[in-house]
Amino acid sequence: MNPELKQKIEKRAYEIYQERLKKGISGSALGDWLCAEAEILKDRRMNDGCPRCGRKLLALQDKYVICLNPGCDWKIEAKRMEDFKLPKAVEVKKLWE
Repeated sequence: MNPELKQKIEKRAYEIYQERLKKGISGSALGDWLCAEAEILKDRRMNDGCPRCGRKLLALQDKYVICLNPGCDWKIEAKRMEDFKLPKAVEVKKLWE
């Protein structure tokens, strides 16, 4: 994970922690981190491409959104309408051959 992305997640996790304390809600640092990471990575995937490598090489494979960047094994289950509008991985790979 790149340092800038990690810093964004840390900042958001701390904000979530402060909100929890203010409202008297129990939780953990790990839970705060996971919530922050999910928020940040979701936004990043929509705007910047792959949250792991940052490349805009996303495709749909079976029921997953995958990154086609060599060496990156990031994937997430396709759930949003935008996910199903991505090109199919086999079609993109045929173009590369």
